[in-house]
Amino acid sequence: MAIPSIMRGLAKLYCEPCIPYGQIIKQRKENRLVAVIWEAIWGEPADEAISTSVVEEYNTKIRQRISRLERNAQAFSRKIPAYVGALNMFQFMNNFSDAKKGTTPAMREGITDHVWAWGEFLRDSIQL
Repeated sequence: MAIPSIMRGLAKLYCEPCIPYGQIIKQRKENRLVAVIWEAIWGEPADEAISTSVVEEYNTKIRQRISRLERNAQAFSRKIPAYVGALNMFQFMNNFSDAKKGTTPAMREGITDHVWAWGEFLRDSIQL
């Protein structure tokens, strides 16, 4: 099986054994789910560890918070830079300002040591 391009990119950043990656294949017959197959793509992930729920939850969060990604929204953007700007703002909020249990993803990764406020975001810049 060919290695997906995203995995080649991740392999350059991390060691290969550190990236267990799998795929869920749902087989349907007459609009009914008849089988679910868990397939290891990279490494040796446990079947119960292969899940789409985290990605689906993140996609839902993006759609709920960025109105221009909803169907028939009044905040429709005609130009790509407007979408990019909205996604950048969402990424900041999600990684630097939305504290869950007292920490943000940026704090857990050691990028920052505190929850950022909007004023800091507008005044300062960070290079990753």
